[in-house]
Amino acid sequence: MAYYTPHDKYLLREGASHYTTAKVFKYGYQRGYHVFVYEYYVAGTRYQSSRECGVKEWQALPCPDLGTRYYIRFSLEDPQVEQVTKQIVPDSVRTIPPLGWAKLP
Repeated sequence: MAYYTPHDKYLLREGASHYTTAKVFKYGYQRGYHVFVYEYYVAGTRYQSSRECGVKEWQALPCPDLGTRYYIRFSLEDPQVEQVTKQIVPDSVRTIPPLGWAKLP
């Protein structure tokens, strides 16, 4: 589960954020939970983040396959502030604008 500060929520508000794609490239552990690690690019700069997955207490969060692509929402002001969506990117999406999309394609 991701936690966002009020500042992060402000940066991710509608109009101040865009969408791009992120690709799962490895697995790991964080605070005792399985995580998947993903990377994304904004204006040619590489960023990476992670999200918990697997069976966790009462909730089952499946770990995606390596290479799976998700849409993420990122702040235009600070691209390191991001939020992964649960929406998988279809194979038909091959070209991503350098600053992403204002709305999901």
